[in-house]
Amino acid sequence: MKKILEFFGANVIGDIGKVIDNLFTSDEERIQARNKIMQVLKEKELELQKMQTDIIIAEAKGNW
Repeated sequence: MKKILEFFGANVIGDIGKVIDNLFTSDEERIQARNKIMQVLKEKELELQKMQTDIIIAEAKGNW
């Protein structure tokens, strides 16, 4: 998660939060939207880690 936040920068995450606050009027809607965004970010972080793992494995199998 930290890598994704570093990639996007704290300002982007803050801006997303402001947009959510402006789009949704109820607290429940805001919470649901934030949870979905965090879920997507976590899924993308896992995908990134999987790609990094695949790269390391491919490099380890390379001809040295």
